[in-house]
Amino acid sequence: MFKVGDHVVYPYHGAGTIQDIEEKDVLGETHSYFILNFPLVDVKLMLPETKINDSGLRKVIEQSELDNLVDALQNGPEIPLLQVTSHVRPKIY
Repeated sequence: MFKVGDHVVYPYHGAGTIQDIEEKDVLGETHSYFILNFPLVDVKLMLPETKINDSGLRKVIEQSELDNLVDALQNGPEIPLLQVTSHVRPKIY
């Protein structure tokens, strides 16, 4: 999962950092919220922990993953897409 200090990407605001995780009482129930800071757009966001999986929030990719992505974009996939049957394609790509 995520922790304070993680660099993240959020679909609506771009790249940011998890600054804190706070518990808040809302209507008599205690909920955990991730406090996200997006410095490029000057936005702070409180994202409920229960909504993390549906929010699109993700960690920034590692350098090795970025290198693989750039290679795939420059050279195409290892197995040409047309040679893969449709039921196997999602497992590979």
